[in-house]
Amino acid sequence: MDYSKLAASIIMPRLQVDKYVGFDDYKFYIKRLIDQGINSFCLFGRVNLEDVRKTINELNNYAEKDLFYSADLEFGLKMRFNEGTGFPHAMSLGKTADYKLTFLVAQLIAQESKNLGINWNFAPVCDINSNPKNPIINIRAFGEDAETVGIHAAAYIKGMNEMGVLSCAKHFPGHGDTDIDSHLDLPIINKSKVEIYNNEILPFIKAIENGVDSIMIGHLSIPSLNTMHYPASLSKSVNDILRKDLKFDGIILPDALDMNSVSNSFDSTIAAELALQAGNDILLLPEEVEMAIEGVANLIKKDANLLKQVESSIDRINSKFEWAKNKKLPDNIEFNQDYYLKNEKFSLQVARKAIDLTVKEILTPLDNEKQLAGFAFLQKDEDIIQASTFFNFMQQALQSDFDFAYINENIEEKDLLGLKEGIVDADILIFAYFYKSHAYQGDIGFTEKLYSITQRLAMGKPIINIFFGNPYLSDNLPAELTIKTFSDSLSSLASATMVLTGKKLINDDNLNMN
Repeated sequence: MDYSKLAASIIMPRLQVDKYVGFDDYKFYIKRLIDQGINSFCLFGRVNLEDVRKTINELNNYAEKDLFYSADLEFGLKMRFNEGTGFPHAMSLGKTADYKLTFLVAQLIAQESKNLGINWNFAPVCDINSNPKNPIINIRAFGEDAETVGIHAAAYIKGMNEMGVLSCAKHFPGHGDTDIDSHLDLPIINKSKVEIYNNEILPFIKAIENGVDSIMIGHLSIPSLNTMHYPASLSKSVNDILRKDLKFDGIILPDALDMNSVSNSFDSTIAAELALQAGNDILLLPEEVEMAIEGVANLIKKDANLLKQVESSIDRINSKFEWAKNKKLPDNIEFNQDYYLKNEKFSLQVARKAIDLTVKEILTPLDNEKQLAGFAFLQKDEDIIQASTFFNFMQQALQSDFDFAYINENIEEKDLLGLKEGIVDADILIFAYFYKSHAYQGDIGFTEKLYSITQRLAMGKPIINIFFGNPYLSDNLPAELTIKTFSDSLSSLASATMVLTGKKLINDDNLNMN
């Protein structure tokens, strides 16, 4: 018996497509993993879709069989790649209060991903964002209560299932009531077992009832669930809740094993062994893949019960993989320019329905008779892309130029004074906030320094606040008009423009991402 091949078949490594197409050493490494028995990968990399397609085809040809590919595509291909439709984030879908729209969005995400060769989407997020300070869930959650999250998660699962893409409810038993990013450290949830069963677990029960294919366990310390010194993802007691209490018979996997909440405490061999002993079917993204293969192989070689468990996991995995591969997309779908444009238009309609307005003074619709000045507050440097897109939309909609600038924590006093001088004649100020959950960021709050900057820039002028992400910032940032989009996707940027200018639809060319 080849124990190494058995071990490799339950390990799903990271595949950085940008590295694969750019570096021969990395390409040889990925192919070496296939030679060792790896038959599935989780895709990452800010690349064009053609690079993804070529990589998948090349690896399938090398392996002489179709491998299986997964990705985090919660709001569509744009979450991981440069192209494809960027649908509104989950909280935006929840705010529409229409689960049928969530179903349709999930169908379209599944169509685009399956057409690319990706048959497993690590979504939906079933966490309840009950803690406004949560640095990693936030707008990735459908809402702040179990009912909203459960209803939309169920619709999302059914939408993907219709297209033959595997779904994944995450992060069991619930990552919503934390204030620590598990990419950085291990969050602790000090709730009783009764509290967790009566709230956090409810959306996962709804997901199971609606045929979810897999459940991802979060890196969380939960004393009441007997996680001992290990994260829930590496805990047998939490796995048993799924198998025995909730009667779940799909694939169980831990969150990425290369996250700091695991890798800070365990090397790849130990992490893989603990994940296996906990009862997980697939070991996702170990930091050192070959170490993980060796550790699991040695473990199942000397433990007959674990060997039997792995064989059962392989049967479960193969069954799901074959179902997804064999279920074809409808014949009438043509993945051409018109298809993606239609998806963008639908995405815009959904985003527009989700918008939340708080009006203290009627300032809209804006027109070019009023002098405007815009400021984008950026959490990360890459947020400048969305900010620039929004201000370009505004200029096109108004058919005029207006001054705008980007601000972050590092702005110097002389630059701030220059900005103040430049907006003396402005009638209305637009403050756009690009703050949302980012892995390894650790915080999505708004600092006292930035708050002070908004006050100094305001100078008593009317303010429009737009939150393209964390909606809870609005509680401490008053304005004459507040717009919350719960998303920074292209459609959310466009829908905010529509609200501000009264335009019915931005020119089709501006919505076409392909």
